[in-house]
Amino acid sequence: MGEGLFVLGKLAFAAIGVAVGWQLAVEARRGDAVGLHTLALAAIGVGGLGLLAMPLANGLGSEALSLAGEGAVRIALLLLCFFVARTFRPGAVGLALAVACSASLIATLVWDVRAQPSLIHYDYALASSHANQAAAALPFAWSVLESTAAWRRTRRRARIGLADPVLAERFLLWGLTTSCFVGINGLAIAGGVASASGATGAAELAHGLRGVLYLAISAFVWRVRFAAATAGARNPAGDAAR
Repeated sequence: MGEGLFVLGKLAFAAIGVAVGWQLAVEARRGDAVGLHTLALAAIGVGGLGLLAMPLANGLGSEALSLAGEGAVRIALLLLCFFVARTFRPGAVGLALAVACSASLIATLVWDVRAQPSLIHYDYALASSHANQAAAALPFAWSVLESTAAWRRTRRRARIGLADPVLAERFLLWGLTTSCFVGINGLAIAGGVASASGATGAAELAHGLRGVLYLAISAFVWRVRFAAATAGARNPAGDAAR
């Protein structure tokens, strides 16, 4: 049950991510104004491709495809770091935080790959894997804090007609989406610890809950894209500037 939920959720997110990424590529080729949120949605698209590559790599036994999938996911996380910096914390402080998160992602990935005997037969009990999950959670956690604060500010301004309520909803949805990713990383660590200690039931539960969170993310990403399109239809020039 847990494995089925996990696979379903991961495939749903991967499909949504690829669909959104493809749509953005078409819009960019047409020269449409797609706005700053494009960087975050592009990260979702690249991440979706990475997540699609991983089960294919397992099925085919391809180390190269698995490495390509891991690389795509890390590129998505790096894009997210700079999206958060540019959107919520422009300037030296945001850039420093983005660089720090990026450095931790690269360092833990190198450690993780060097520590694993195989990317296909992955040992989630290794300390390197837990460090890798923790590093992956950093840009998401940062995004949760920033988008929640932005949502509160924008919601207050929207109530008196000084901001677009669709923009407030977008901040809320990004906060919920990135919260789910933090949960996925945390559950991966918890599941690895449970599996290493022989608590197979707890490990299975953690695995299934990760699938549920991936399903929730799929719904949030779809809604973010819809909200972005709605905001752009209302004010294309304003959307492009955000």
